[in-house]
Amino acid sequence: MVQGLLAGLIVIWALLYLAWRFMPQALRTRLGRLHPALRAHALPGACAACSSCGSCTKGSGARPLQAAEAAKPPQRPVIWLSQRE
Repeated sequence: MVQGLLAGLIVIWALLYLAWRFMPQALRTRLGRLHPALRAHALPGACAACSSCGSCTKGSGARPLQAAEAAKPPQRPVIWLSQRE
């Protein structure tokens, strides 16, 4: 009984978090004005400009793409072997 209740609460919390995370910025800002605890978490969902990935730093230009291209393994031709019966 307690285990089912706890699992249900975790699922409800996860659904609320997911809904908040993918909520449009305008609606999230409006809800942040209603309650002060939500105001601190009213940042954009996709990119909160936290600079943890380095993709939104100024002057980066095409550096993330160039780094991804340099990290690719060299391409090798595909050789098909056919089975003969």
